Amino acid sequence: MIIRDAQYYFEDGSCVFNISNRLFKIHRSLLTQESPFFEKMLTLPQSTPSTKKGDELDPDVEGSSDENPIYCQDSIDAFRALCWGLYARPAEIRAQDDPSIADLDRLLLLADIAHKYECGALEAWANGVIQSHWSSGFGHNTMSSAGEASQPSIWTLDSLEKLLILTIRTDIADPAFKKQVETQWFSLAFAGSDTPTELRRALDFADTLESPRHQALAYYHALRRINVAAAVNQKVADFSGIVAGPSESGKDFMRSLSNEQRLRLMAGLWSLNSLHCHLLADMAFEDRCSECYSVAIHRSNCQGTWKKFWSSFSGFHDLGVMLGVALERASGRNEWGSSAPCWHLVKPRVEDMISKFEEHMPTYFTIP
Repeated sequence: MIIRDAQYYFEDGSCVFNISNRLFKIHRSLLTQESPFFEKMLTLPQSTPSTKKGDELDPDVEGSSDENPIYCQDSIDAFRALCWGLYARPAEIRAQDDPSIADLDRLLLLADIAHKYECGALEAWANGVIQSHWSSGFGHNTMSSAGEASQPSIWTLDSLEKLLILTIRTDIADPAFKKQVETQWFSLAFAGSDTPTELRRALDFADTLESPRHQALAYYHALRRINVAAAVNQKVADFSGIVAGPSESGKDFMRSLSNEQRLRLMAGLWSLNSLHCHLLADMAFEDRCSECYSVAIHRSNCQGTWKKFWSSFSGFHDLGVMLGVALERASGRNEWGSSAPCWHLVKPRVEDMISKFEEHMPTYFTIP
């Protein structure tokens, strides 16, 4: 059944859209002023002398009537968000700066559809408000003092998922902001999940993402969440038993997965287990800095302590955890003292290793 939208069907409008059998009649001039996409699309004449009747449009022109609308493959909520952006009054716009009033879901929909239809000003405004609320909600510290995700009321898991999709689809956000969004989503979707149903939901969402990297990272976080990775020894030759999981929660989670999801997890587990972490022990000090090389006590302490650190992970296959601990060590006061210059050499190399580890993650979780 085709119905007219209660809010955005203006009788004096000049362009009709059909969005999932919902009719929107809005003003062509607003669209063409805001969007080069619609400006090109709506270049057909609105009427011709032979067919014009009073102020009516030519019925043969697409978008001229309910019977001949323009069809767009958008959700009703998304197109309504676009209309809201076009018609919003100054008071409504200013209200979005207040977290207690702001409609975050609508802003996310607007940023996405504005990007699709090249509405640059609307997209920039929506993204600016979104990032402003992100900064006030999470800031640079996305974790609480207890190590748990901080989740202000304005940011729900659903809105985080929408924002993650938005940062994947568009390039308006800076890399640092994209990384913050990614980190916060992983934290809430996995570290904050207490039931198999919540974990399964997170993987189902990851499977819909147009990003193999994010999908693979999601599966990796799932392994870590149920402690499968830490429970497997490097000498394991048959991973079929992993389906049962190492704990009751792990068993319930694995049983809840589809066959494809279970296979992807096992493929990733096998790949991660096959990484030869011990070969990285000497990496950090291949090129010792001149200060350490000339000071015997630094040379001995730095190398010895660092090798001891790596060897403490003997038999531990999760390179991601190892690198995370290594970066933490290299980012603060180390056992060899903050005055030793070696950690300046270690930190950028560990950061590079983490980047490469994540870059190759999709290959680890590829089903053969």
